[in-house]
Amino acid sequence: QHITAVIPYYGYARQDRKLEVVSPSPLS
Repeated sequence: QHITAVIPYYGYARQDRKLEVVSPSPLS
């Protein structure tokens, strides 16, 4: 389930490594 949320965030978070950790944190 969390994998699906990582796909759209992966490309978006790639621009901001900070978001990469903040995005999956609240989602998880």
